[in-house]
Amino acid sequence: AYLEHYGKASEHKAIQAPSMPGAPETLAALQEEGILPFINSARPQPLIERVIEGRGWNNYFTEVFGSPPGTKGEHLHESLAGRHLQPSEVAVVGDSENDLLAARDYGCCFVGLQGESFIHAELKFSVIEDLHSLPTLLAAIP
Repeated sequence: AYLEHYGKASEHKAIQAPSMPGAPETLAALQEEGILPFINSARPQPLIERVIEGRGWNNYFTEVFGSPPGTKGEHLHESLAGRHLQPSEVAVVGDSENDLLAARDYGCCFVGLQGESFIHAELKFSVIEDLHSLPTLLAAIP
């Protein structure tokens, strides 16, 4: 009972927590541009789905992948194949080394969120402070 109560309290806090700066505006701008993002998270998929629903962001994402099952790389591959996209048509925006590695392994552009440490600093990628600049950055990618 304690774990269930703790889990629900944590989930409620995740829904109520401030979003990343620029997230709501960026999601709306991407939707206006016809860009359909998906979530590829290491957190449990049911939790991610409930947080997205609790924030009222269901219409912004075409797919939500959590773990388990699968890895970020497997989810990225599944999304590319399911949408008939080439890696050059996809940008992975991430805050972890696993995001960077999945993008690199599949040949996708990577945009890192500042404040995170990336061991593979020798790889070239853009870094943004928050999501406000993401639409402009994505538009500039060939």
